[in-house]
Amino acid sequence: MRRHRAILIAILGAVLASIAVPAFASTAETAVTETTVAGASTPEPKAPAVSIVEEEPAPALGPWTDRYLIPTSIVIAGALIFGTVVQYFMKVVRTRYKTVE
Repeated sequence: MRRHRAILIAILGAVLASIAVPAFASTAETAVTETTVAGASTPEPKAPAVSIVEEEPAPALGPWTDRYLIPTSIVIAGALIFGTVVQYFMKVVRTRYKTVE
């Protein structure tokens, strides 16, 4: 009986840890603010000394739900299915058969 409790606690800990992963995911976004002085005129932009070739931007990553929530949900669903099968075997199938001595 203790072994089953230990397994249940380990599964529960893994599920809670996988749920907590998205909470710690963060993106480093910094806000840039412009300050202007009242009455100051803005100078005309000058031509750059070196021309820069614009490259295509890298494809943006999906939202955090695509990266964390969906795989976590799949793992939790798999753990629930596995736990249900084990529980069914332990409570139903195991009690059907008796050892004959």
